[in-house]
Amino acid sequence: MGSARAVDAAGAPPAPQASPARSRRAGSRPDQVTFQRSSEWTPLTGDALLDRVRHTGRRRPQADPERVAHLAAILESAWQTGDGTEQATADPEQRPNHCAAKPAILTSERISSLVAPTGSLTERGDRERQALTVPIVRGALVRVLFHQLVTVGSIGDPMVDGMEALAADEHDRPLCQWIDGLPPTARDALVSEVNCQAHHLTTRWPTLGTAWYPRTGERIRFAATHGSWQLSASVDLALGRPGLDKASVAFVTLSSGVRRPEHPHARRFAALIETLRHPAPPFAVATYYAQTGELDVDPVDDELLEAAARRTAAGLHALVASSDPCGSGAATGSAGAAMVGQP
Repeated sequence: MGSARAVDAAGAPPAPQASPARSRRAGSRPDQVTFQRSSEWTPLTGDALLDRVRHTGRRRPQADPERVAHLAAILESAWQTGDGTEQATADPEQRPNHCAAKPAILTSERISSLVAPTGSLTERGDRERQALTVPIVRGALVRVLFHQLVTVGSIGDPMVDGMEALAADEHDRPLCQWIDGLPPTARDALVSEVNCQAHHLTTRWPTLGTAWYPRTGERIRFAATHGSWQLSASVDLALGRPGLDKASVAFVTLSSGVRRPEHPHARRFAALIETLRHPAPPFAVATYYAQTGELDVDPVDDELLEAAARRTAAGLHALVASSDPCGSGAATGSAGAAMVGQP
């Protein structure tokens, strides 16, 4: 594997090189990206892969308390009034407490299930989380192998290492039992897919030095001051040192499957949470597709954060209006359950 340059994720960027896998029309939002692949296209590897995340071509946002207050007010207004348009009440005593016993925990997947139209891919994803499928289990295996590669620097036997990692977490052990119960033909196909994607990861991802400050499987949360609700997300790879006055962190989420409509929402939701909990937002959020080597990167700006806050507010509003505002279905239940939410 190549070796990443010993630079901090917040270092001064050279002129960025756009990925040949994607093009963007002038003035378009990140969710309007059109993807074009020529016959000569090859996945980015090594330093070029990391540079695609690190160098967005945009000025990195500064810490802004007014930005944070504005985003938080959007969410509080949705929880209070249900319309997400009015400013939050300043007096905590005047705020409604829909969930006195426990906070409602909202993930990006849960928000999608609350706001998506009937029959959407997102709702299909919710059903897949209730009944394990090969794509969901494959995603869990590839994800823990990616964490191992970043942390340890190598992968041995992919299936053995993946199963051992899942078995080490009590919440993920049911996945091991499900895999053991597969018919031989289906298990062989799963092993083949996992081996292939593990090979792609080891040949494309460079070793990350300590200067990158890499963290894997990082769980990020933001809780309302009155404790009624929490936002929760899991980031497969975080780069850069948080808590600075200027954006210095980038998030990468791994997918073992193909692009899905909820993937952009999930990475932008993580950007929203990080902005609410630290002085500065992340400067970029990305989704990496282990199967193809494609990388989708969103530079973080006020417009992206505003859209993420409005979508989250719609989820809060729908949750308040539901018959179960405390969201027994909204809570992830376990870290393991959240980890296998998307293939």
